[in-house]
Amino acid sequence: MQSFGRDHWNVLAYVETRAVDHKGVLDPRQMRCNSNRHPGLNLNGFEWMDGWSTRVKEGQWTGHDDWDCVDDLQRMGLLTLDGTGLHPIAKLTPQGIDMAHALRRHKMQGGSFSDFEPPSFCEEDAKPTSPWLGLGWPAPTFRYICAPCNKAFNAGMGDLCSQCGKHATHERRNLPT
Repeated sequence: MQSFGRDHWNVLAYVETRAVDHKGVLDPRQMRCNSNRHPGLNLNGFEWMDGWSTRVKEGQWTGHDDWDCVDDLQRMGLLTLDGTGLHPIAKLTPQGIDMAHALRRHKMQGGSFSDFEPPSFCEEDAKPTSPWLGLGWPAPTFRYICAPCNKAFNAGMGDLCSQCGKHATHERRNLPT
């Protein structure tokens, strides 16, 4: 995922939009498609040119298109695909939702897809605390993204971000951990 560049993050943002506004149905007409690699998905009518290949941190992956980016995002655990090979339906995983949230924050702060650095998702930060533990109730856990350091982590009420030490009271995400 560290090698992902502009096109992978653009595809993640596109998938998130399609998941929210179109029940996850991807529109092949809006995606770069190398018909040599994905013959049934080239609905835009353009013959593939290698200059359209996926841009990554260190150059380009020749012949790699948006459908390959979708596959890469799926392999990284950011999304799942349902539907059929010709009519895919994408769903973001909880980690994918967190990543899309971090990407949107980065863009709102003036960043671009090409200079986005994915936050680390560290599960060892899961230390739920709660006044309800003494009552035998489970501690509510949520996903947080720390605004100062852009790190996603699991937290309970009052926990601190292990990287910057700030209280985890910002950017609460009601997602299963």
